[in-house]
Amino acid sequence: MNKKINILITSAGSYCAYNVLRCLHNTKHYNLYTTDINKFSIGSCFSKRNFIIPNEKNEIKYIKKLLEISKKNYISIIIPTFDTELSVLKKNEKKFNDLDIKIILGNNLLISLASNKLFLANWLECNNFNYIPSISLDKFGPKVTNLKFPLILKPKFGWGSRNIIIFDDLPKLISFLKNNKIVRSDYLLQNYISNDYKEFTGTVTISKNKNILGSFCSERIIVKGDSRVIYVKKYKSLENQMIKIAKKINSSGPINFQFKVIDGKIFIFEINARFSTTTYVRSVAGYNEPLIVIKDLMLDKYKPKIKIKKLTALAYLDYQFINNV
Repeated sequence: MNKKINILITSAGSYCAYNVLRCLHNTKHYNLYTTDINKFSIGSCFSKRNFIIPNEKNEIKYIKKLLEISKKNYISIIIPTFDTELSVLKKNEKKFNDLDIKIILGNNLLISLASNKLFLANWLECNNFNYIPSISLDKFGPKVTNLKFPLILKPKFGWGSRNIIIFDDLPKLISFLKNNKIVRSDYLLQNYISNDYKEFTGTVTISKNKNILGSFCSERIIVKGDSRVIYVKKYKSLENQMIKIAKKINSSGPINFQFKVIDGKIFIFEINARFSTTTYVRSVAGYNEPLIVIKDLMLDKYKPKIKIKKLTALAYLDYQFINNV
């Protein structure tokens, strides 16, 4: 890997992109390029050049522009960092592969598990993993017996712990539904696991040949959907449980898990088919997942040397200053 490799990181304004860029910024092997729909994206401050592209909702223009940028700048690897891009890129993956451009992208199953929380809960149940009982809001009624209050109401689609409401009893849920017009088929109800149980984030990194490259797990304290305090040490039992699930998914790349632990067992409430928004913390602790995945893609044989060190990370708001534009 003597020649510098050109890497394109999408959605430069996202937390995920910022974390990935920080993981790779100080390495000597890569030229880092970014894209975003907004020129004022934090990630652009850490890249060689930032490109403005259409929103992925306009699939034709988005893919056309991304291909154009990739060809003109001899991009070897694309790292998507925003959830809504993944299915669009998966659909058009062959167009990039035909140009010998690799996209760090999971399989269709992983992307589906990441994009639909009800599908995730049902898949875990069907495959005999621990799961959190869940049901589509439009199917909830008197005959539903596997859900017990308190219940969480949350969107089936999306990411992070946002737009979540906890209901202690049925009257409060009924009152909310009467006073708020929502598309019930877009929401799910799920058993609430209280904050008495610790929450964790973790990843299993899978090679291009579907071998386990490594795993990482950390406890976290969440405030308004974001990790504010992260405790890092080795959680071997939890990692082994994640690895079993990752093997069943059978996808390459990063598989990112969010879960709570009850009596030593993991109960997953979200999976992300991309690098984590705490990826930089993991790299400081000795687990540079973007670097691991890139080296696996570019080398014939690669086995990472991983040594995790204990640490506590505190998240805070910071500013990046640019010249007036």
